[in-house]
Amino acid sequence: MSLQARLAENSLMLDQHLRAMREIAGIIIKTMEMAESDGTYSGKSSNDQYMGWAP
Repeated sequence: MSLQARLAENSLMLDQHLRAMREIAGIIIKTMEMAESDGTYSGKSSNDQYMGWAP
């Protein structure tokens, strides 16, 4: 196998790895956004909202 063929093969494999990493990063980002949007990290407890203390 020539050097040029090896480089082309490596380039294809690197492209596949990068696409997979982007997909995984997208899943992680979406999961983090969902966790933040449910009020878990808002600093307000459900007790505060129940008692009318939430701003």
